[in-house]
Amino acid sequence: GIGGASCSNEPTVGELEGQFDIPVGGSLNFSLNALLQNDLISTPPEAVASIQYAQDPQTDNNLAFVLNDTILSRSKTGTWYDNSRDGEGFLIEITSLGDRLIAVVAWYTYLEGEQAWLFGSVDFVQGSSTVEIPVIYTEGADFGDGFDPNDVVPIDAGTVTLSFVKEGEIDVSYQTIFGSGAVKAQRLDGTLGQTNVSSSSQLTEHHSGAWHNNVKPGEGLVISVTEQGLQNTLVVSWFTYLDGQQAWLIGSTPFSGAVQQVNLPLITATGASFGEAFSWQDVVYDAWGNGTFTLTNCMEAEFSYDGKYGSGLLVLTKSVESIPSALCDITTD
Repeated sequence: GIGGASCSNEPTVGELEGQFDIPVGGSLNFSLNALLQNDLISTPPEAVASIQYAQDPQTDNNLAFVLNDTILSRSKTGTWYDNSRDGEGFLIEITSLGDRLIAVVAWYTYLEGEQAWLFGSVDFVQGSSTVEIPVIYTEGADFGDGFDPNDVVPIDAGTVTLSFVKEGEIDVSYQTIFGSGAVKAQRLDGTLGQTNVSSSSQLTEHHSGAWHNNVKPGEGLVISVTEQGLQNTLVVSWFTYLDGQQAWLIGSTPFSGAVQQVNLPLITATGASFGEAFSWQDVVYDAWGNGTFTLTNCMEAEFSYDGKYGSGLLVLTKSVESIPSALCDITTD
């Protein structure tokens, strides 16, 4: 068994019958052995193993099946926006947590010209095409070395509902303390590729999702990694604070090859309003500085930054440990 897959290792003569547990990313290898006497053969023998059938008696507990479904596939994980509302967007993640599916949404937007963001997560029901996610608004903390998680004040802000219409398109409706409405969002950064490389030594689409500092909850990054031919794209969205108010920084850059570290410019924006009052013409962009995302192992990373609010380093852990174990070779020399 590889990657958590299990079966009996006892030798079997004849037909092999049994039920085997194969988690996402796992596999089973079978070997056929023959013991022969040299003086009884004149030519090398031939041994043939065949599979008559392979059937899973209980498909409803298959995470691999769930994640490959057109509704629940990882193609829903990434950056989404309404092309008539340039300047705001949604970071969406559908991922696994043990035998559960989790839907995560982060919405970067504005309140009366200032930056704001809403964040939430909820269990996702297999086969559902719609999920309603309770979201919170936060305030009270400061930026960088001044950030103290005890200063964060969470406020229940309402709900954001995701309806998966078709590949590359999501309807987003919201009922919040700041207003209600609907947005038709399209995927910004293309579809996810399929990788079998180690997620410890190379940044892959499996690293897409929310990342946070274990000892400093209340802020964090949401990243999106996508493949488009030979070129990949990294999108980083940092949700943080400045002088007690919410702030966010966004950056994206193409990269190629097997890399563990990517540098990218970060921008910020102000000027727009929330919900139905939003107009892309009100958005004022500002170059903020630069950030560097460095993968340190499968589930851990560092994000260094240098910009208008200051410089520093964030030590991050993937918020939902959903990377297949077969891709998490974290051994060191």
